[in-house]
Amino acid sequence: MPTPFRVGLFVTAPLAVAFASPSTQAQVLVGWGYDNEGEVSSAPAGNYSAVSGSWYGDVALRTDGTLASWGLNSYGQVSGTPTTGTYITVSGGYGHNLAIRTDGTIAAWGWDLYGQVSNTPSGTFSTISAANIHSVAVRTDGTLASWGGDNFNQVSGTPAGTFTSAAGGDYYSVALRTDGTLAAWGSDSHGPVSGIPAGTFLAVSAGSYHGVAIRSDGTLASWGYDAFGQVSNTPAGTFLAVSGGGHHSVAIRTDGTLVSWGRDGDGQVSNTPAGTYSTVSAGYAHTMAITAIPGPGTAVLGLLAMSIAVRRRR
Repeated sequence: MPTPFRVGLFVTAPLAVAFASPSTQAQVLVGWGYDNEGEVSSAPAGNYSAVSGSWYGDVALRTDGTLASWGLNSYGQVSGTPTTGTYITVSGGYGHNLAIRTDGTIAAWGWDLYGQVSNTPSGTFSTISAANIHSVAVRTDGTLASWGGDNFNQVSGTPAGTFTSAAGGDYYSVALRTDGTLAAWGSDSHGPVSGIPAGTFLAVSAGSYHGVAIRSDGTLASWGYDAFGQVSNTPAGTFLAVSGGGHHSVAIRTDGTLVSWGRDGDGQVSNTPAGTYSTVSAGYAHTMAITAIPGPGTAVLGLLAMSIAVRRRR
């Protein structure tokens, strides 16, 4: 199986889940899974604080607040990446990407057939999520904004109330209310809307047709499409972060290590690397993560300038 790629400079430091300042400890990008569009092997060297895996590419936030994108560029989702300004978070969709500027406003670029770019709302926002043909964001007052394609009411069905985060799947969205409960709307193919679990949660993420969330006790809940075990194989234990991809999910345990489950046709589960991580994001059939400590059996690019052949498969 192909070796996970690591891109960036690193220095040795004690293992930790909450990593030190970027000035003393670099943030290394790690990728594995499907790579036919270079979504893994084309990751640029540098230090990063956030990354978002999209369908066939990625967008990331450097520690200096600037942006980097790579992978498929069919809609300008790479070449259209803003080169000026500084940002605080990013999100990659099917053919468009989003970022929140340091002033809280949203920058959008890429595919715009359904208004995913041109209909981006004004105002200030705390979180964003780019989905298939729509996007959802949380304003700084806690209310939701959705825009783009509305063929399954993923825009017009946006609920009222106040929220702390939101995530867009293929044609639906799920959001975490300020009281810790979940709300979902849009297409209910395979049950990602009607199947949302009861209880209170700390974080939520949307895959293509399945959702995954961290309960208030740190355990995971998954629901929706389960053809590849992305629901029935949800791991036990307690977790710090979780991300749903196309038909797989990945999570960071409380000790900083990774676990992946669901579809494994491109090594997005079986090639999950060892090591300790601070951030993870699942794309359609690949995953990107950020760590400061290289794990065993992996390759570091940039400082070592190593050249590694990747077997690309689908």
